[in-house]
Amino acid sequence: MFRRKKYLVKVGLQLRYMMLVLLAMLAVLVVVGWTVYFTIWKEITADPNLTMDKLVLIFEKGNAELLKKLAIIVLFVGVLSIFVSHRIAGPVYRFEKSAKVIAEGDLSLRIRLRKGDELQELADAFNQMTESLESMVFNDRRVLKRLEVVLKTLKEKLTTKKAWSEEDKKHLLNEIENALEALDKVSSSFKLSEEKEKLLAVYEEEAK
Repeated sequence: MFRRKKYLVKVGLQLRYMMLVLLAMLAVLVVVGWTVYFTIWKEITADPNLTMDKLVLIFEKGNAELLKKLAIIVLFVGVLSIFVSHRIAGPVYRFEKSAKVIAEGDLSLRIRLRKGDELQELADAFNQMTESLESMVFNDRRVLKRLEVVLKTLKEKLTTKKAWSEEDKKHLLNEIENALEALDKVSSSFKLSEEKEKLLAVYEEEAK
């Protein structure tokens, strides 16, 4: 089971949200302290000869005022949390949608976040990854086009049954070798799992 050894991995981002949580807690403490002091404690200390009935009324009034203010705070914090969490939830939603589009084969997509959204660095890394994949696919297609030209030339030579010069044979063989080397270079830039690497080794042995 994987366990994190370092919990502050994105210090700036985490500290911002920690501060928001602490500020929300501080606001609750201030409201509770303010309400308890001015609606309960102040009235009790103002008159030391309070009867039990008056004490009960003071506490009931204080509790009602406290509950009312806490309800307002909870509502305010709830609304605020929606806007604050959207700064992360919005980008995460875009990442999910973009990942599905890219998985379907569209490598032209780039993530554009709104000003103020979090995870901008992740969006940049995501776009860089997509650009790298697009470049690899482009190089792969370019090599395939070269192979198509070679195969077309080879087909023309075979169908016309013309005699091949040594220069033509060498040229075609060089083109095929260069195309295979380019394809191998593109594919070898990807790191595969250990299982897939073992399968490739088996295929290479069979090819020999």
